[in-house]
Amino acid sequence: MHVMMLNELVAAFVKAAYEQGGNGDLYNEGTSFRLRTIGSYRLDVHLPDADMDTVMVVPRYVSRKDMSSLLYPSMVARHAALASTRHTTRMRVFAS
Repeated sequence: MHVMMLNELVAAFVKAAYEQGGNGDLYNEGTSFRLRTIGSYRLDVHLPDADMDTVMVVPRYVSRKDMSSLLYPSMVARHAALASTRHTTRMRVFAS
């Protein structure tokens, strides 16, 4: 999956999470999330079949439960190739 496709998918997910939580009026397409690649993909030293490590920064209106209940199903629905991916609910959250 390319970064632009992933960016569009995450934008739709964040908007849905805002709306589901009753905060749809606070959603701003330009500032509601940040998606960054890290590791070998970011450094452009990855192999063609390598994974893409990403970090998604979202506001407090988006929960880990939203990621599991909204993001993963929408990824699989839009991209059949993702049906074989592993789904995990164990996520690391770094709070500042």
